[in-house]
Amino acid sequence: MTGQPPLEVPIADSLSPTELMEQKLLTKRGCRWYKIGGQTVALVFGQIKAAGGFDKFMQPRFETCRHQWWLICARRNRLKL
Repeated sequence: MTGQPPLEVPIADSLSPTELMEQKLLTKRGCRWYKIGGQTVALVFGQIKAAGGFDKFMQPRFETCRHQWWLICARRNRLKL
């Protein structure tokens, strides 16, 4: 967000998180920001969790998790072919 122009209208600090998001989405900059959010990798993580049935890693060690993640990504990529 660095280098971005300020929001068009100042937003009050006393709003709930839902009201705050609604106010942000009423601005041009907020709309663009929200639209970009739908194109990020968070979407892929949601698809892996929902469609792939993946909830958590089997082992707590980093190296084991990394290998398991490679397998999960390879499975998803193969299904997309």
